[in-house]
Amino acid sequence: MLATQTLVPLYFTIALYNRTYGMRALTDWGFAVRKTLTAFDLSAAPLNFVTFYTKSNAQFSRGSVTFGLALIALLLVVLRRLVPLAIDRFWEGCVRIELIIEDGGLSFALAGVTAVSADKYDLDPSSHYPLSLHARPAGPCCSSRRASMARS
Repeated sequence: MLATQTLVPLYFTIALYNRTYGMRALTDWGFAVRKTLTAFDLSAAPLNFVTFYTKSNAQFSRGSVTFGLALIALLLVVLRRLVPLAIDRFWEGCVRIELIIEDGGLSFALAGVTAVSADKYDLDPSSHYPLSLHARPAGPCCSSRRASMARS
């Protein structure tokens, strides 16, 4: 149990620094798996070396430690494969919302970006209160949802 309590913070520290949980990892599961296994290897190898060097793992066989590490790696791979599937199923592959709020100034268009009028949604462009944008939905990022909102 002590090894697990040491391994988890090591793994998350390395994983957060090597973009294991970044934007690309949410959509590209191959990238996510590579980053996950890299972070896991970089955290498990030094921990296993230190426990071997200090003879802290004398009560466990090398086979059981290897089996446990392999099982954890397999579970991490399965989890990283399920994340993009869940995003595709529940959020139609959208991991980011890009929104332009037009408030009467110069207009411009960007491909794949939702543009809404501040007047139509009763948004105050001079307000510095960010939660005022949550008062009404300004539009999702996916084209199918965007089309259905344009019809209403």
